[in-house]
Formats: sequence, C-alpha cells, structure tokens
Amino acid sequence: MLRVVFLLIGVLALVAGGCQKGQGPVAVQVGQKAPDFTLKDTAGRSYTLSALRGQVVLLEFWATWCPPCQAAVPELNQVHQMFKDKGFTLLAISVDEGPGMPSRLKEFNREHKVQYPVLYDSQGVDDLYGVMSIPMYFLIDRQGVVASRHLGYVPGMAQSIAQEIEALLKR
Repeated sequence: MLRVVFLLIGVLALVAGGCQKGQGPVAVQVGQKAPDFTLKDTAGRSYTLSALRGQVVLLEFWATWCPPCQAAVPELNQVHQMFKDKGFTLLAISVDEGPGMPSRLKEFNREHKVQYPVLYDSQGVDDLYGVMSIPMYFLIDRQGVVASRHLGYVPGMAQSIAQEIEALLKR
C-alpha cells in the first residue's frame, strides 16, 4: 500500500510539472528586487547576479534527480541559443546536494548536452529565493527586478518565456 502511495505522489509530481524540494520561506515575488548572489559554475567561473545588471536574466532552480528538470533542458537550450547574444543570460542553479556535486553536474551537462551555465548552489540561494518546488524559474529585467516567475515545467513553456524575454529586451 505504501508503495502505491509513493508511486501516486511521483506521478502527481510529473503531472504537475515539478518536484518537491522541501519547506522554505515564501518565494520572491514579481516586482521585487531579485536577491543578489555569487555562485560558481562547473568550470569554476563565478557569476554574480548584480554584475549582470543591464541584461535580462532567467534563473532556473533545478536538480539532476528531477524528471521535469531533465525534460526542460532541450527547450532551455533553445532559449539560450535564441537570446545569448542579445543581452540575455540563462543561469541554471542546481540544488543538488552531496559530495562530488561539481563533477556529477559536469557529467549531467555532458550527458544532456546543456549549453548554458550551470551553477552549484553551495550557499543556499534557493532558500534566499524561497524555492520549495523545482524546476522554478525567475525572469529578471534589466534593472534587477523579478518580472515573472514560473513553477514547474510544461512542454512548450519555453515559447511563452521566450516571448516574455523578447518584450523585456525591447524595453
């Protein structure tokens, strides 16, 4: 019986397009200034959100163990390719935990052909943003204000996010 309950919870997570991460504070709201952070990618390069002021930024909070997060990679690759030279940056922030994460993330990137920067959340940035379920996306305008946020992944959602990015780039 317990197995059936866990199976149903897993199916519901996939249908809802997200994976539960845990309990945390309320998520950063649209219209609020995006909290600043500095994190490193899998190659050791540092990214500071405030240094990207003047660009439109999409933050994706995700994990390697989350099926909807994995399913989103091809669409995020498309968004990255469409806008990377137009004042846009996509940063994927991994909430994975445990020893050896940077090397495990490198392997995931290779396996899934990730084309955008993947940062390792070694400082609790997910808690700073109030992320309780993944994937979770925050679209940040050129002034560093959260323009929209999206919870979960639905196939084709990159098209609507791309429209939002285009509108923000024209401002």
